[in-house]
Amino acid sequence: MKTIQLRINDKVYDKFLWLLSKFSKDEIEIINENEDFITTQKYLQNEISEIDKGNASFVSEEILESKLNTFISNQNETNWWSEMSDEEKEAIEIGLKQADKGILVSNEKVMQRFKKWH
Repeated sequence: MKTIQLRINDKVYDKFLWLLSKFSKDEIEIINENEDFITTQKYLQNEISEIDKGNASFVSEEILESKLNTFISNQNETNWWSEMSDEEKEAIEIGLKQADKGILVSNEKVMQRFKKWH
């Protein structure tokens, strides 16, 4: 089954739902947007906006690897979660929820998207 997202004008919303009701539940399932989806959507729209405006900061692979190595070596020594900002925690939680739901993006697609900054 495939999933799509639609924006439907209020004038035709009832008619559209009537049309969908003619299909069996095995053919079409209506999935309501939940708060996680809306939060994730807003977060990603903001991130893309910041990238498009040129306000995003990126790090090289070497810096990222260095930070990860430092983090891994210190993870047993510190309570790293309490040292993170609320924004960092929220980003991690959103990413984990997306991963749990199978919402993943391949490295190739990410690199293609950010190619102009690399």
